[in-house]
Parts: sequence; C-alpha cells; structure tokens
Amino acid sequence: MNLVTLTGRLAKEPTLKYLEGSGSSVAKFDLAVNKDYSKDNDAKADFFNIECWNKLAESVVNNLEKGRKVLIHGFLKVNKWTDENNKSHKNILIVATRIEYLDYPKTESDKHNFEPVDMNFNDEDVIF
Repeated sequence: MNLVTLTGRLAKEPTLKYLEGSGSSVAKFDLAVNKDYSKDNDAKADFFNIECWNKLAESVVNNLEKGRKVLIHGFLKVNKWTDENNKSHKNILIVATRIEYLDYPKTESDKHNFEPVDMNFNDEDVIF
C-alpha cells in the first residue's frame, strides 16, 4: 500500500501552474520535516517535494506560505524520463491528497480571512 503521512513546515512558497489543454491546476512546494535524532544535537530536517492538484492546489496557494506547519496525507509518485543525451533520470515526490493546516497565519489580518480546508481526494484530481 502506497501511503505517506508527514508533518512539517513549508520550506518555500508554493507555486501554482495550470496545465495546457486540461486546465488542471497543480501546486508544488517543499516540506521540511524535522528528524527525531541527530549525532551532534543540531536540528536536522529532511526536505520533500510535494505536489497537489486542482481545488487542493488552489487552496494551498491561497492559504499557505513559507514557514506554515501542515500535516500531509498522500502517496509516493515516481517520475522517470530520458533526457536529450539519452540519460535516464528518476525522482520521487509526494502527491498530497489531504492537507491539514496546523497553525494560523502570522499576520492578524490574515487570521480573519483564514479558512481551513478539509478536502477529500478524488482519483480524477491527479494527472498521471
């Protein structure tokens, strides 16, 4: 079973793009997840590439910014491709199917406009 659950903070601002043809929206951002252990007591984190689609993507871009704490539910997606030099590449990212906001916006004015979104995932929302 391919399930991923992570808690962390956005390491950069989310970006939103619309796919040509379908018009589907995709948001991408990096998530910093603290490690529970460290050899020299330094705070260490792992960084994961996150992507989400359609309504969830638009919600992320409208409500989240760098530093915000979230809980991500999703699955791993492996992308494979061959470049123009015939060299094979592979990367792994996390497709978020649900994102729970674990804190509030930093500015007081944003707190009044903040609307947590609990979105259920549909198979049609992800383009493979």
